[in-house]
Amino acid sequence: MSNDLKVSDLVPFFKEGKHQIIFEFFYLLISLFICLGFIFSLLTTNWTIFELFDEGKKTLMLSFLAGYLGGWAFVAKWFYRVTARGRNDQYQCIWQSSKFYWRILSPLISALIAFTTYLLVISDFFPLELKNGLNNKTAFAFSFLLGYFSDIILTKLSKWIENVVPDRNSNE
Repeated sequence: MSNDLKVSDLVPFFKEGKHQIIFEFFYLLISLFICLGFIFSLLTTNWTIFELFDEGKKTLMLSFLAGYLGGWAFVAKWFYRVTARGRNDQYQCIWQSSKFYWRILSPLISALIAFTTYLLVISDFFPLELKNGLNNKTAFAFSFLLGYFSDIILTKLSKWIENVVPDRNSNE
């Protein structure tokens, strides 16, 4: 199997797979630094706009950013596996340029899933107890894991909601 991409396999604004890989690398790098900058700003509020927020709002923002960071770590790990080690992915496929949008949007989707799940947990909506759930460190660590494993979280949430919401076709 050839590792050369056909023009039709590429996302429209890239002429070669190499250009797409380089773009995605810099996108990952820049988005990491932006996320870390926001996190640093939240934790050192003496000189940033975040000094206007109370601790509760800062904790919620940290939860969202930690979910983003978790999703980012998942995508970066995948990117490393496929490119930096100089081999195809585990399924022996060529560079999958069609997953471009997945790789770009995954950190944001992970952040939304992590943040929402965190809110459900601290609201006692789930039968799950999170000690010190409103603590910045707990919120950050928990949301990072939720973001990293967001695909699994969605699967578990789907199964859970099927048990909670009654099936309108059942006569129970």
